[in-house]
Amino acid sequence: MQNPEDKTRAFTALADDVSENEQRPVLSSQTSNCFRFCVCAILTGSIAIIIALTITLAIQQEETAVYIGETDASPTRSPVEAVPADAAFNIQLEFLDSAGSVERAVFSEAVSILQSVIVEDIATSAVLRTDSVVCDVKTKQSVEIDDILVYVSFRDIDGPNGVFAQAGPCGFDDAGRIRVGKVEIDSSDFASLISSGRACRTVLHELLHVLVRC
Repeated sequence: MQNPEDKTRAFTALADDVSENEQRPVLSSQTSNCFRFCVCAILTGSIAIIIALTITLAIQQEETAVYIGETDASPTRSPVEAVPADAAFNIQLEFLDSAGSVERAVFSEAVSILQSVIVEDIATSAVLRTDSVVCDVKTKQSVEIDDILVYVSFRDIDGPNGVFAQAGPCGFDDAGRIRVGKVEIDSSDFASLISSGRACRTVLHELLHVLVRC
């Protein structure tokens, strides 16, 4: 006959086993919930980091704004967002006076020479806002510059056989890069420059004064 105390011990051990078996699924469920919580937290944190980086990059892009010139309407310059430029170096010409086909052809030839030897491009374009005053020229409408804008003027500087031309930079972006310049040709001397074959060399020389600031 089995001792009553042995029966009590066996029953207690069996109850403990049943209790442990019933608690294990509970512990497993809690662990699973904890794991899912950790995964969600990691994903949420990653999304937050991505959003923060996106906002930071957007702010940095806005800070690459280009400023050129003052406007008559507002003496405080407004930032202009930089825009991607093409890969080639470009010199844009704007003739302020009535230039004939010969004058334009000479400048086009000189510009082509410079664009063929200058391989470094300015990565962003600049914008001259409407009513900006640069090089003593007031813009009538917004102008996008890629990479440098050169105003060209034919006027009487000092009469024949004096100063043939004069030029220099007069508009810069926030990084201090030359973006706008001006070339003035003495109209009294241009005909002689053409006849002597020195017109292209003279214009090329003046354009270099615009591109290089010593």
